Amino acid sequence: MDPLLIANLKMTRTTPTTSRPPREVRIANPEVQRLTPEFRTCARTELGRERQKRGKLMFLERMEADVVNRRALNQVCSWRQDLEKRRVLDQAVNKHRPRSAPIGPRIVTLDRRTMYDGHDRAIEWPALEQC
Repeated sequence: MDPLLIANLKMTRTTPTTSRPPREVRIANPEVQRLTPEFRTCARTELGRERQKRGKLMFLERMEADVVNRRALNQVCSWRQDLEKRRVLDQAVNKHRPRSAPIGPRIVTLDRRTMYDGHDRAIEWPALEQC
């Protein structure tokens, strides 16, 4: 897996869960919603796979991997301070989650004018001052 995705997974998994916020905050806060048992299991298995890969490396390769992972973790930490970037990082974690088994057949309807997936979604442009 990509070092940035692993660092992002570490950051989302290490969100403090000791204090339970009130119910209305839990519903509105997506960080609390993603701390489900399925997410914790998925994160644990992915991080375990990465630890196994690291254990099979030779000394210098392991040191190089540690440097890359540390830089990725620092980059993700700085990105997660911005709310828009945090939302994008959370979406990236959700894309790599295992999907649940389908209950029945899935019927997909497509618009005849749509050329590609996401063509009908509105594009969110940053403010001109940020460019």
